[in-house]
Amino acid sequence: MAMSMTIKNTIPCLLSIFGVLASASNLIAAPKTKIPKRAAIVKHIGDSSRGPYAVLESGANRGFTVGIDICFFNMEDEETGCGTIEQSSPKASGVRLPAGKPHAVSEGQRAWAPMWGKVPAFDGSASEGADDEVSDLIEEEQEENPEIPSVFKHRMSYNYLLGLKLPVTTHGFKFDAAARVSGTGSVWTTDASYTRSLVGFSVIARIPKPGRWDRGYGFAYNFLPQTPVKSDFDLTDGSTWVTTTVSAHFYRFHASTGFSLLKTNSFDLLLDAGFELVAIVHRFSAEYSEGTSFAQGTLINGMLMLPFGPIAEWKIGGWILNFSTDFYLPVYMKGNKVSGIVGYDEETPADKDLNSIKDAIAPKKTFGYGVRLGLGGEF
Repeated sequence: MAMSMTIKNTIPCLLSIFGVLASASNLIAAPKTKIPKRAAIVKHIGDSSRGPYAVLESGANRGFTVGIDICFFNMEDEETGCGTIEQSSPKASGVRLPAGKPHAVSEGQRAWAPMWGKVPAFDGSASEGADDEVSDLIEEEQEENPEIPSVFKHRMSYNYLLGLKLPVTTHGFKFDAAARVSGTGSVWTTDASYTRSLVGFSVIARIPKPGRWDRGYGFAYNFLPQTPVKSDFDLTDGSTWVTTTVSAHFYRFHASTGFSLLKTNSFDLLLDAGFELVAIVHRFSAEYSEGTSFAQGTLINGMLMLPFGPIAEWKIGGWILNFSTDFYLPVYMKGNKVSGIVGYDEETPADKDLNSIKDAIAPKKTFGYGVRLGLGGEF
């Protein structure tokens, strides 16, 4: 029941935030976007190895820039099809139409972006000096293997991850000599908590979709070390002791959707949200100073979490530099399966089994955040 309520409350909240930011992106990008005074006119309709396309006699000078969603209208203001601008010169632009979908786009129709409002009426005028650029775009598209525009190429990045706060709190554990002597409680007790990971990496592929959306898929890994804890074994002079350690390994499988808030030829600001499946493996050990292993084993959990945050990408030469701030919202964690060996065989009524070590480590899900810095390229 608690899990159901957590998911029911968390997902709508995250989607609401994502929707509000996506809607607000038009306002964010407004200073960079020129809204034309009149619609563009379709000068050519064709088909190539990459699918159907239209060429317009208006380009970047009038606000018809790469990545904008465009719809087409006949003289009765009926929509005949839609596509995305994937090539743009100062006075002409090329629109990719969805492959395999019927459309009624034809030469002479008006082209307009829905985000600009109502389509203007046709005023009979046309852009001057656009013929050469229109011809160039048609020629490029009719090549045997036309090159995919940079903004629509797949991207792969390799990233360093800094987990400022991981989505799981890990506790260290230590040997409790007082419990050993009294015979009550457990000889394994909880120590300080740890959430920061300075060792992490990820590999992420981003696949553009029409318009301002893309998808991301990847794998990430974080390592969480713990400083060894040394505790007295017999409450006397400290000549014998037990050293305990816990480390954690986070294996993360990621899928997300990104929405471009601001896009130029060399810079892209995305809002990204999705989900991650995480396998969490805690490894623990307890070593007696006289050479005996008191305990060693693993504690395994699985977790579903919702990562979200902004991503900034810069194109520099043939490389893509990216930086992101990641927030991790854990939704559900299950497992807590412990396995291993307890070599501490001294007779004592105090608990000393693997389950008492699991209770001492006590991993708990928590809101996390971190940063990611990566370098990649197009493919």
